[in-house]
Amino acid sequence: MILNDIFKRAAMLCGISESYLSENDQTDFNRRALSAINTALYDICEMPPVQNLTDSADISDATVDAAVYGTAMLLSLAFGDTDKSSLFSKIYSDKRACVKSCVTKIKETMPKEGAAL
Repeated sequence: MILNDIFKRAAMLCGISESYLSENDQTDFNRRALSAINTALYDICEMPPVQNLTDSADISDATVDAAVYGTAMLLSLAFGDTDKSSLFSKIYSDKRACVKSCVTKIKETMPKEGAAL
């Protein structure tokens, strides 16, 4: 998955069209988007920060989906759209919980003989 795909999906959720992105200088917007993507991916899967939107990452589809809404939440908050940010926050929270709830390791938790209660 190329991180620019997360950026494009999040931008569309925020109401920013492809034509707007192609017609305007994106330097500041790309910097904010990269920061938002890094924040969301670190929160979801503790992925180290990347330096460019053109970098790729080996992450699951569920993680990508959660990262899109996390990025949209942070971008809409950065641009002052608190209504959208609130909506994306709820969706991101639900998708993040789904990704984080996957059990990858089972640890023995039964008490040993003679354990005091």
